[in-house]
Amino acid sequence: MRFKHEHSLFFGAIFTLALTACGGGGSASSVPTPPPQVANAPTATVTLSTNKAKTGDNVSVTWNSTDATSCVGSDALSTSTTSGATAVTAAPGQTKFTLTCTGAGGSKIATATLAVPLPVMATSNLNAKSLNTAPKAMPTYVSTNAYNESAGSGVAFGDFLQTGELSLVVATNRFSIDPTKPNPVGAIHFYKYMDGKPVDVTSTLLTDTTGCVAPRRVLVADFNNDGKPDLFLSCHGAEFGPIASWPGEQPRIILSQPDGTYKNTPAPITCYCHGASAGDVDRDGNIDILVSDLNRSRDGRSSFVMLRGDGKGGFREAPTGFIASNADYTMFDKAYYNGAFDVELIDFNGDGLLDLFLGTGELQTTPRILLGDGTGRFMNTLVSFEKGPSDYHLNDAVFLNGYLYVYTNLNSDNYKSQIRKYDLVTGRYTLIYDGAKAYPNWTTYSNDNVFIMPYKGTLVAYDSRFSLAIPI
Repeated sequence: MRFKHEHSLFFGAIFTLALTACGGGGSASSVPTPPPQVANAPTATVTLSTNKAKTGDNVSVTWNSTDATSCVGSDALSTSTTSGATAVTAAPGQTKFTLTCTGAGGSKIATATLAVPLPVMATSNLNAKSLNTAPKAMPTYVSTNAYNESAGSGVAFGDFLQTGELSLVVATNRFSIDPTKPNPVGAIHFYKYMDGKPVDVTSTLLTDTTGCVAPRRVLVADFNNDGKPDLFLSCHGAEFGPIASWPGEQPRIILSQPDGTYKNTPAPITCYCHGASAGDVDRDGNIDILVSDLNRSRDGRSSFVMLRGDGKGGFREAPTGFIASNADYTMFDKAYYNGAFDVELIDFNGDGLLDLFLGTGELQTTPRILLGDGTGRFMNTLVSFEKGPSDYHLNDAVFLNGYLYVYTNLNSDNYKSQIRKYDLVTGRYTLIYDGAKAYPNWTTYSNDNVFIMPYKGTLVAYDSRFSLAIPI
């Protein structure tokens, strides 16, 4: 019996151990705590039916989000919903639509930008003076051998890339330092602005970059009626030796193409083209170009040339006699020349017809405004202006709120710059700026190359190196 009893004890011990190992005996087991759930980060999207449109087009704007408790629109998007859609009318420029969504998992920002090309206005003067932009940085060029390439008078702004933003075109000068060497032509460069700095994009727009020896003015206008900005480079050539031997040169016409590039062709005249302006002077729907050719006055001819546009980018020289004889300057001294250093086509009296401002240069008669008759003729004088110093060099003009603001340089005072405010009723002027001399000197950059424009109630220079901010 003893053996049987001990056998029972042995198996009882094993059973007890088994119960203990399986949690028997009433003891509780520990259950791991699950990790806390992490909220999903919200998403946000803004979608446009098109990223590029024309002025006046209807564009759909759609926005959506996930895992967001609230969304707020900003810039051009006005919403407080997490999803939705609306329609907008495309306006010139770049329009940004921004959506900021917030949820338990954080926040998310989404943006979309609509690009609408800036319109080309009716005259080159309007295209130059209605920019509404602060002065911009200009590119710099490296001098090589005996030549100094610079961004001087041949500068203009326009939406050449058709992105809804202003870009820059520069027709460079390459003045020879050594007068015994011929002047090579400069080049045409296009730039877009990135972080305020000009970035060269010429290769995307222009293959033939042939420019001029001395581009005096770059006009922006729509010469082929495709709604895009075209260019006319008004050039006057080298100036070595006696004035009577200055040869002049061919201006250049730069026309927009259907594929977004530009084509470069010479203009159908050779001239010492100093002043130039573009507009539809005969109201046929095509842009014309009026230039002042100072060489012709030395031959006893009219110093003004009218290039009638055909609306396709072509031009023909119109007959003379479209300017009153008492306003067309004739040669008075073979050592000098007559003509207008600056011409501007502007509707001064608000009758819907383009009038003509003739801004004279050194040793010449008074500047004046001639009334346009809508057929391309300028026969009657609206106002003759008070003459300034005898050696002034007129450079640029802005017409605003009934006054004409003229930027000039004094040759005898190292190109000292002035701005005169002319009254169109009395013809008299007030000197509102009597400023800096050549900047920093003639060999690099001169006040002779300054163009002005209105911006936030002041007159400013195109070039940010000039600290003009003259209240108007």
